[in-house]
Amino acid sequence: MAEISLPPPSSLGRNPILRALRSVLLLHVAEGRLTAAKLTKRRSVKTLNGQRLSIRVRNGKVFVGRARVVTADVAASNGVIHAINRVLLPR
Repeated sequence: MAEISLPPPSSLGRNPILRALRSVLLLHVAEGRLTAAKLTKRRSVKTLNGQRLSIRVRNGKVFVGRARVVTADVAASNGVIHAINRVLLPR
């Protein structure tokens, strides 16, 4: 998961669509440089929207929440990216 830069909540005003988009985007981001090796040693990870996502390994495949990691450990200037096979939605 990588870091992203979003405007502060106060700049989003009363627009519920922008607030929902911010929540969805931040659900896909966790703090720190979490490589696949570090991620698979955890049971869960706290995202920047405050929600926790479970981490599971089944039959050699890694799942974050309900999404399967399809590409792991893509280096980025601001973190590590793990591509997943679906969009995660906040509860």
